[in-house]
Amino acid sequence: MLHWMKWSATILALLSLLSGCALNGTKDGRGSFKGSYYQVKKGDSVFTIAYMADKDFNEIIRFNHLKPPYTIRPGQKLNLWRTAYVPPSFDGTGAGGSQNKASSKTKVVQKQSSTAVEQSKSEEYVGNTSKQSVNQNVTATTQPNEKIDKWVWPTRGRVISKFALGDQGNKGLDIAGQRGQDVSATASGVVVYAGNALRGYGNLIIIKHNEDYLSAYAHNDSLLITEGQSVKTGQKIATMGSTGTNSVRLHFEIRYKGKPVNPNNYLP
Repeated sequence: MLHWMKWSATILALLSLLSGCALNGTKDGRGSFKGSYYQVKKGDSVFTIAYMADKDFNEIIRFNHLKPPYTIRPGQKLNLWRTAYVPPSFDGTGAGGSQNKASSKTKVVQKQSSTAVEQSKSEEYVGNTSKQSVNQNVTATTQPNEKIDKWVWPTRGRVISKFALGDQGNKGLDIAGQRGQDVSATASGVVVYAGNALRGYGNLIIIKHNEDYLSAYAHNDSLLITEGQSVKTGQKIATMGSTGTNSVRLHFEIRYKGKPVNPNNYLP
């Protein structure tokens, strides 16, 4: 009996450890992230975190009660899923003591949260551009959820890897071409990321088209636009390269509410 109890304690401890690892989250594959929360690093923004986690950036904003300009700071933990409601416990007295305690704790948390937001104003980084200016531009330019009437191919070339669902699938299209050839915006919008901080994507551009759609352009040789800049359909934004991969190609994605969708369903 004692021997069985020792084994049970060992198994429970192991399960607790594994559960903790799952909650913290892990990076998997090409810059992707899975877990219940994400700890912000220097250079991150709401948009890059949503991109890694295959989440709608609007959900991350809502789950974490972020306000424009959606300021985040290194070390901050962001919920990637809606936190479950935990009702106050009943203390058996009928006086609502537990609820009062919960209320007091809530006030303390709210005060700490306000302090953290104030501190974060001086600790914000997004590449070489202040995230405050980027998000103000995004909000002003794409406030109405405008319909995208026209999509265009981002470059010329042969599709060497098609869209495929699944954890090990391709989240977009890989298009082969020549080093230095034009890469263009698939639709008009605002650049919300331009840099190389996401592992496996090389020089990456993310464009926000409206509140539902983003597009991404990876492995570029050079970036010709900056974060916060408005771009038009077909405008040259980069040159094709092989950063983050072993051959010259463009990895292109379209995201709808944070989820990868087949670009062939949108492109002419």
